[in-house]
Amino acid sequence: MIGSKAWKFVLLVVVAIAALCAMFALGRSEFGREFRFWSVGTERVPTPDSDVDAASMRTPERKARMRGQAVVLPPADIPAANAIAQLKDTADRGSARAACRVAFELNRCYMAEQSLNAAQIFSEDDSNKTRATAKWILDSTDANASRCAGISRELYSRIYRYQTIAAQGGNPTMQRWLMQRPALVTTDFLSHLDEWADYKRRVGEYAPLAVQRKQLDDLMFLLTTYAPSLKYRPMGSTFLNDNAVFLALVDAARQNGEKLNDRLLQSETIARKSLSDDERERYEALSSDLSGKWEVGSSGASDGKSFEINSADCEQVGN
Repeated sequence: MIGSKAWKFVLLVVVAIAALCAMFALGRSEFGREFRFWSVGTERVPTPDSDVDAASMRTPERKARMRGQAVVLPPADIPAANAIAQLKDTADRGSARAACRVAFELNRCYMAEQSLNAAQIFSEDDSNKTRATAKWILDSTDANASRCAGISRELYSRIYRYQTIAAQGGNPTMQRWLMQRPALVTTDFLSHLDEWADYKRRVGEYAPLAVQRKQLDDLMFLLTTYAPSLKYRPMGSTFLNDNAVFLALVDAARQNGEKLNDRLLQSETIARKSLSDDERERYEALSSDLSGKWEVGSSGASDGKSFEINSADCEQVGN
């Protein structure tokens, strides 16, 4: 029987690896390596190493939006708090471009904090195994915590809101990011029911559009979303029960050389056995529509890994 200490180790490894996977997709080369994260209690984001007033920094963005020009995003390598201070008000007024960068910075710093917190816990353990794990986390994250200093806990709780603003601009990459990597809390699910309900509604709107786009970046997400009787779904995930669409997606996956796991194959068996005559007719028509090679989207990946963005993607988002 596994002892409590072993369970603690396993749990922390899972948390650390999840955060690291997200951070690898976010490009941690812009981070250095330090172990100092802290937050402030007010909503206003301070700007370390600068006494410039945030309102004056936002002036160019405000004027640009008034003239219909694209919001000018700050350089990728400036402190996250500075970038957020420049763009937050513009994002709050509905700029998808600004909201993308704010959500990106907040999400990257939150993931870095989670990884470094896990490393701190590991480093306090006496065993060589956990100390080695702590070193691995630090070496893997290569994160400079000072870049993320001064971001309030309240702002971290609003990452999902900024994701939705970015997605509402109609950019497919932003919509895909929101659907596949929503910044929602799974550890306190009951306290965030409204956000999860909002996410479920958005999936219902986005998934049919993604089916018609026929991009490989969406395919595994769509299969999981439409699969009937799929056990062990992630907490908070949502699904759309439609056998016809699911089976058409299965056909498309095979035509595009995608490997289906055992759970999807079991769902396929269930769906094919339960097809009504009307569903079968709709399935055959949709399978024909979705046949052929699907194009590779912006992430260039189709292996079912979680979709992420980088700061350069925000440059492609309209106001």
